[in-house]
Amino acid sequence: LEAARAEAELERATLEVDLGLLREIAAGTGPPAEEARRRLEALRRLPSADREALRALAAPAMGLPREVVEAGLHASDARRRWVAARALGYAKRPWAIAPLQRALKDRDPRVRLEAAAALRRLGRSLHPKTRDVAFALAAAQLAPRVASPELATVLAVLLEAGGRPEEARAVYEEAALDRKDAVVARLALVRGEPDASVRLGLARALLEALVGELAVRVGPLEEAARAGRPDRGLLRTSESLRFVLERALRVARDAAARPGGGATPAVLEEAEAALARFSRALEAALARARVVDPGFVTGEVDEGAAGRKVALEREVEAVRRLEAHRGAPFQPVLLALAARSPFDAVARLAQEAQAHPGTEPSGSEAGGSAR
Repeated sequence: LEAARAEAELERATLEVDLGLLREIAAGTGPPAEEARRRLEALRRLPSADREALRALAAPAMGLPREVVEAGLHASDARRRWVAARALGYAKRPWAIAPLQRALKDRDPRVRLEAAAALRRLGRSLHPKTRDVAFALAAAQLAPRVASPELATVLAVLLEAGGRPEEARAVYEEAALDRKDAVVARLALVRGEPDASVRLGLARALLEALVGELAVRVGPLEEAARAGRPDRGLLRTSESLRFVLERALRVARDAAARPGGGATPAVLEEAEAALARFSRALEAALARARVVDPGFVTGEVDEGAAGRKVALEREVEAVRRLEAHRGAPFQPVLLALAARSPFDAVARLAQEAQAHPGTEPSGSEAGGSAR
């Protein structure tokens, strides 16, 4: 385990061009320390502009630089935090575990749900050895401090994403029992329950609880749509509640459709009718908010097009700079990473560089101007 951890740290430091971490590894003994010293010396010889370009290859795959994503998790708008959590799920780097772990304790339930989904996606994207070590370390650091349902849910998600579903299930059960609004734990239990009758029972209980909460809120929303200045807090929490019920309905439908699941038409129909009424009231209240308060912003936050364009240009530039330093010992590692880029043009450039180490990449689809 320690050897695997040292190797994972060495790769992480190289992928992120983290000179400080490489120095710490190089100060040790054994093969990882020797390799760290080699890579550190090679990186030291690079101009600072080249090092910054190479860091682009460690950016999250949603087209958002790491600093932008991590800053997004601290935004006051829950929708921006949701976008950041989603982006981190595509990072394919162990460093994304820590910020997503913090997002699991976000005050907004849709951010917590997205952080849980992102961690599972991250776990599936990592190499098994890297995944096991990284998630085991995160879970081990958290386990001694688990004294609340909130932290129990965090631990369960880390265990599940780290490939330990049986241990995760036991912790999920404790978290779901201790806290009525532990939707992350309850949804995970529904999704992972092998017994059809138990699965449907869990789904029914969750839907009934959410429909009851909708019934309490729909009246104030309808009133807000008719007159007066809408309550921003009410609208934000209502948007989150709608998101949670939509997610719960998808899981419940899936549970009913699986072999042996049978059907729960009454529960599903009641939840769908309640969601439809709630959505109408929410949309009317949001429309009213836009009329009386032009500064009120609604709709999903999309960091997409501009961020993807910048990230594509950064990654193409990074591959070009790698080509200028063919002898560097870390070049194969970084080119392998570039070959898994979410941008087809970057992946193609990296694959050409690996297949034909003596020639310049063509840069066809990336565009000459970007290179």
